[in-house]
Amino acid sequence: MTQLPEVGTATLKTMIDAGVAMTLVDSRGGKYDDMRRIPGAISLSPAASEQEIMSVLKSKDALIVSYCVNPKCNASRTLAVRLQSLGYKHVLEYSAGIEGWTNAGNQVTPPVMMK
Repeated sequence: MTQLPEVGTATLKTMIDAGVAMTLVDSRGGKYDDMRRIPGAISLSPAASEQEIMSVLKSKDALIVSYCVNPKCNASRTLAVRLQSLGYKHVLEYSAGIEGWTNAGNQVTPPVMMK
């Protein structure tokens, strides 16, 4: 299994509050997508085509944090490993997911619509 750097809830909250430049990616899809997002997150399925990924994640040097439902969900890991295989250099997984985020009392927002 590929070693994937992870970020915890408190660290992710600190990074967001500090305005760290990153792209948060919600990898939930279908019935698992309840339309709640960590503020600023975009939606991107692990099954997205390479063209879709590259149209949304333009820089392979940018910091990307993927998440899904909770540690039992593997969509964020699947997406993160796929991004690494496509040459994205700074990919973290937030394995606690939307459940860990909300259980810690953090805010969620509706999804950001991509143009």
